[in-house]
Amino acid sequence: MTEFFLFSAWKKFQDARGRVSYEASGEGWHYLAIHEPTRAGLRIYTPGGPLASDEASLQSALAHLVAYAKQQGAYVVRVEPDVKNTPLPSYLRKRGYRRAHKDINPAHTILNDVAQSIEDIDAGASSTVRNIWRKNIKEGVTFSVSYDPSSIELFIEMIHDVSKRTSMQPHPDSYFRTLATSLF
Repeated sequence: MTEFFLFSAWKKFQDARGRVSYEASGEGWHYLAIHEPTRAGLRIYTPGGPLASDEASLQSALAHLVAYAKQQGAYVVRVEPDVKNTPLPSYLRKRGYRRAHKDINPAHTILNDVAQSIEDIDAGASSTVRNIWRKNIKEGVTFSVSYDPSSIELFIEMIHDVSKRTSMQPHPDSYFRTLATSLF
């Protein structure tokens, strides 16, 4: 399952950052728990999870996660559950969960399958995206794939430019360097 591979990669990155991480799974569920020390104490965060096949599996996963968090002395558990065909907000509210005051990850992430042909990618894009793409091609904008950790410096330079232009607060440069050295 792709999600488990992503959890493994994210665990490897968190371990490289010196964070404690813990993976668990059961019948129909799986999660990766990251220990996040804060001024208030230990927070347990499950990025993109728990993953669960249905509401009952999610209930089991959350029970397991809460028991783990209590065992670790955490004061709060932060979840991003992914359950198909389940009314998550009302289900979680009934169990005492509430929306965080601030999103850690973008709320509306778009995943594109770039393994398909350029024509298929183009056909699936909105007209605005197609126009921007074509404009960039005309202006000579290119991209390349690199697994050389030193290439992250190009990304860091770009993210600083974006930050200046948009007032977005990026992670520290060390975060991206660790990401590159642990995952590239």
